[in-house]
Amino acid sequence: MLQFLNPIWFWLSAGIIIPVAIHLWNIRQSRILRIGSTMLIAEATQKSASSLKISQWLLLALRCLLIIALAAILAEPSFRPADVKTVKGWVVFDKAQSSLIYKPNKKTIDSLLNAGYELHGITKGFPAFKISDTARTDTVTKTSAWSLISRLDHLLPAGFNVHLYPGEAMTSIASLLDNAGGRPAISVNLTITGSQNSDSLYTKAFNTVRQLNDQSLRTLSFTTGTEGSYFESKNTSDVNSTAAVADTTTITISIYGKVYSNELIYLSAALNTIRSFGKYKLTVKHFDNKSEIPAGSDWVFWLAQETVPDHLTNLKLFRYAEGNPINYRSSLNLVNSKTDNALPSIYKLIIDTSDQISKDESLWTDGFGAPVLTRANGKNEIYTFFSRFEPSWSDISWSTEFPDLILNLIFSQKDSASVAISELRNKFDLRQASVNQNNPTFVKSTLKTIPGTETDDRAQKVFWIIALLLFIAERIFSGYSSNTKAAAA
Repeated sequence: MLQFLNPIWFWLSAGIIIPVAIHLWNIRQSRILRIGSTMLIAEATQKSASSLKISQWLLLALRCLLIIALAAILAEPSFRPADVKTVKGWVVFDKAQSSLIYKPNKKTIDSLLNAGYELHGITKGFPAFKISDTARTDTVTKTSAWSLISRLDHLLPAGFNVHLYPGEAMTSIASLLDNAGGRPAISVNLTITGSQNSDSLYTKAFNTVRQLNDQSLRTLSFTTGTEGSYFESKNTSDVNSTAAVADTTTITISIYGKVYSNELIYLSAALNTIRSFGKYKLTVKHFDNKSEIPAGSDWVFWLAQETVPDHLTNLKLFRYAEGNPINYRSSLNLVNSKTDNALPSIYKLIIDTSDQISKDESLWTDGFGAPVLTRANGKNEIYTFFSRFEPSWSDISWSTEFPDLILNLIFSQKDSASVAISELRNKFDLRQASVNQNNPTFVKSTLKTIPGTETDDRAQKVFWIIALLLFIAERIFSGYSSNTKAAAA
């Protein structure tokens, strides 16, 4: 059934007065042409009768219909479900999951359908379908639990009966907790039938093994199931006790800068923290002579305004940006920071307006979106820092997250399981929400405080096509009319 979400825009249809007025205005007055035999005859009193007569009715109709079509588009046409008052209720589930939902609940669903209920899918508009349609292969719909329930409530009248079988669409903990809107209040008569995993606990076969700087091994395993998820870390000295191959990589880090500079002191302290508390295998060396820096370094922190030697290739280079700094007052946006501490302040920043900076990847930015640390690939993977670790430039080196920042630079997510814990949790988490957790707040009401918002954009497309065809027809007949008048003149 076609409905309009904002019918007030139909007031624009009054604009048809404009083409009507234009057609009336363009009526040409007749002229009296005197000929020789009548020029000397005394002029008699003339009486004339006039009447407004519209010509080109087809062109006028096209213009009026075009204005009405534009008003209808602004009124947001939508194909809404037929009068639900004639239907006893809806049974809603994802037809792509028929084997998981319909077969175990066949008796209940069939009894509801025989009682006058309709089947509707969990896709945009909740389209009706038949059991025979479930044989087709469709993509499983993923949606937030409460978002799905809110959409149903906005679409249907108060007190309408809905039996929802969400399946995988909304039973995961992540889909429940990620809904920032909170528990919704609904007025439909909703019954949710959840499908819980039959396994009480499932262990994901995920393990990483890393060799520590004391040569012992640390294993990290991930366990997940319907009852919960957790990580477990163990230290062992027995290589044969681990199922995975241990990562024995040692990261070699070279630092070039002034011996007693604050920047060198802060950076060395952060690296020592990573090595001591995280027990990562790091080899950190400071060099006063740049020609002595080994070519096989994994990382080089270049804390100087000097040219990098040519022998340093195929490594990751952290360097300072060149240029004159400006006094600045902003804060650093720390990557993946979840701390409640105040963000570090930036007092001086080098602003680069070259075309190259727009091509580089921004890893750190300030509060205004200006790049603070960028990454570019060449003969080296170059990290360009547009501020300094010096406290007169920024508070970054004083931040409690400074070691974490350096850790995330040195170990990418593909190299370190500890950095990728959040991704693993989202990927392998099999916890499920109970039916009670998915239940919204029920409100007994006969009125809808929120208009239906589940729209079908096919109606918009139809009216746009109609408006386009009317416009093309109007242009064609307008051009034909102009040519006819020119020929008559």
